[in-house]
Amino acid sequence: MPLVTDNIEEARTAYSVLEVRAQRAESLAQTLQSALDNTRIRPGFIQDVHDIRQVLLDREAVNENLRVQLQQAIVTKADLPLENFIASIGLAVAVGQASMPDRTVPSLSASLQSYVTPTESSVGLRFFQPGVDGHPESLSTTTFQIALVPPAPGLRAPRNLYTVLLEKQSLYTNTFWARFVTSASPPAVPANDIVVALTAILANSGSWNYSYLLQSSMAVGNSEKALAALVSVALPGDAATAFSAAVSSLLALTTALAAKPTAVAGDLFALTASLDNVTSVARALLP
Repeated sequence: MPLVTDNIEEARTAYSVLEVRAQRAESLAQTLQSALDNTRIRPGFIQDVHDIRQVLLDREAVNENLRVQLQQAIVTKADLPLENFIASIGLAVAVGQASMPDRTVPSLSASLQSYVTPTESSVGLRFFQPGVDGHPESLSTTTFQIALVPPAPGLRAPRNLYTVLLEKQSLYTNTFWARFVTSASPPAVPANDIVVALTAILANSGSWNYSYLLQSSMAVGNSEKALAALVSVALPGDAATAFSAAVSSLLALTTALAAKPTAVAGDLFALTASLDNVTSVARALLP
């Protein structure tokens, strides 16, 4: 649109456009004036903005402090006590040795990296967790050794569990035990149940663990308890009484061991000795 024209229509159009722009400018000026008036009415508005910003900054600082405290709590919380870890390694070695009648593990040493933190009664370990722990350079190295200590002079060394179970299996395959049959329907021969259970345990020696051995020993003990009850009726006497007592002792031991929160290698040795004792007493019943 030319600024200078002798065409009346062009002049009118230009004036109309100018008038619209002038009205818009007045409207914007009124809006701006209203905003300025509101600001003058609330002199503390700017201060309120600063106060809100300061509250947000303070809360962010508190949140950061809480995050640091949480991280420290995670790092200082132990996954397990050090003695429990060593006990579990010793038990694992004992179970492995128990499955090998012709081998022994004289000693074992290990080193592990973890956080070491005090607990209520001992020292605890906490293992590094990627994504949670941010300072792997602060891990400590813990080294320990487990050695097979020979028994004191005059005391017999713990027998190998595989050998003990093999001898028990051989004992109950004797035809002497076939006469002891339950009155259940159908009748059962406890000696046969024992042989079947022992065969399964021995065949599974490659997958032994302490919990499996404890539960399996309890099952064998229950079958021996049924057998001892039949023997006491058919052959009353001191030998039958001793057999029942040995079986009861085995079952009491398995119950006590199952209730322990933490098992150790000595528990496996005690279980082996009790199983062996029942076999020795039962063998005395053979003609």
